[in-house]
Amino acid sequence: MHFKRKGPAMANTYVVDVDLAQLRAHRSRVENRPLSDEDVRSWLLNYGFCPRMDGLYLADDAVLRLLDPSEIIAARAVGHLVH
Repeated sequence: MHFKRKGPAMANTYVVDVDLAQLRAHRSRVENRPLSDEDVRSWLLNYGFCPRMDGLYLADDAVLRLLDPSEIIAARAVGHLVH
């Protein structure tokens, strides 16, 4: 995983509450096998979702588009992040 931009300004970054059960069901159908919660978390990490301590994820807009709208409970744009 890599980000091209550095610094506090990340205008296209979102805090995302992912519906893990919905995503697991969808990915299980796509992969034609049952997936565990850990499989789903690995998928999110592999595609650029960054987990937060509160169970939410940070994702840029291009990464967020990988999810079906039904897999997103809530998403909020973040104007900047404090490091």
